[in-house]
Amino acid sequence: MTKSSFLPCGAVLAAFLLVSSFAFPADITVPTFELITHASPYNGVFALQTYGNVVIQIDGGYKFGAQVDVNFLSSTSLSGSLESTTPNPLDFSGASVIMRDVLGSSIDISYFVGQNDYFCAGDGFSYFGATTFATGYSGFMYFSNGPLYKGIYQVDGTGVRVDMTPVQETLRFSLYAYEDTHANDQGIMPYGAVFTLPTAAGFNLGSYSFDARALMNFDVVKVEGFLGGTYSPTSTYGLYRTGLMLYATNKDVEFFAQVGIPEWDPSSSFSINNLYLLFEPRLHLQQFSIVPTFFWHPAYYLQFYDPSEVGNFDVNVNAFVGDLVTTSIRGGLEGNFKFQSSTMASPGILQIMTSPYISFATPGVVWTLKLNFKEFPFSPSTLFDAFLGIEATL
Repeated sequence: MTKSSFLPCGAVLAAFLLVSSFAFPADITVPTFELITHASPYNGVFALQTYGNVVIQIDGGYKFGAQVDVNFLSSTSLSGSLESTTPNPLDFSGASVIMRDVLGSSIDISYFVGQNDYFCAGDGFSYFGATTFATGYSGFMYFSNGPLYKGIYQVDGTGVRVDMTPVQETLRFSLYAYEDTHANDQGIMPYGAVFTLPTAAGFNLGSYSFDARALMNFDVVKVEGFLGGTYSPTSTYGLYRTGLMLYATNKDVEFFAQVGIPEWDPSSSFSINNLYLLFEPRLHLQQFSIVPTFFWHPAYYLQFYDPSEVGNFDVNVNAFVGDLVTTSIRGGLEGNFKFQSSTMASPGILQIMTSPYISFATPGVVWTLKLNFKEFPFSPSTLFDAFLGIEATL
């Protein structure tokens, strides 16, 4: 089922929820509201490119266990930015209906359509009431020309999820079985790069995926792991994936890591390009913090192969003063080093950039102004660009 075919289904489900709100009050929330304007040189002029990501969620609440997400998401390519004449329609993102506490047990069963859970992004721990601890090294400000990495994998399709919580505050298991529709998103992915499906893929209708996920929530340690596979008539042995996320903290030190294989085809050789590796130690000394991030890009992500990501390795060092929670303002300096290994088509490339920035919080909104200076390779025409980010907070 393609996203375009999701739209009528989404409209029907949304109308159903709204009508049902007369019996059960429905909540309409905006869990994601993000606008980022990128100012950069383009054909001899300074051009503005605005990326927008807005999710509208209609939730029937506990008694009426259904939810619909509608998403407005612009492309990261210049032709798809909000300043262009290309339409950026409101699109159906996902919907689910849940049966809670089946037969008086701690088991919940959900039927879902469209985009569902992210694996190893940290989102799942909101079930336990945990505040966000995910890496800040993600999104359009860092990956304006490539995949907007979030976690190691995301469920996308039509199927069933079974959640089991044997220890209410500590342990949760989830099983997923669904017709996989990742391949049907090709060409309308939330980023502008051109992707090529792996040799054994070509997944369309008739491709099925199965995933298992575990969440372990403790006061100072949080662990998430998953294992899954996708099977299609066009593949010989299927595709497989796995991943692990670890977060540990004490008063002054945190550690966040994501290690996984977003995709592996047993009919081809395994290499380091199959790996997703992110390590992020965080040190806090009163109002001063330093957060280095080490990120090895996977060549395969969300069942797409991107040759421009092969051999990419980033080191980002973020040193800042302040805290948006206690002082409502934070300022700092980032040093970013990007290395792309040599291929048959191009030699190795090293890019060095420094970025002073300032963020401040107003009621319900976080504003960020960031300036990028590209020192290497040096070119006067591309030396400077800037970002203005606006993000609503719940």
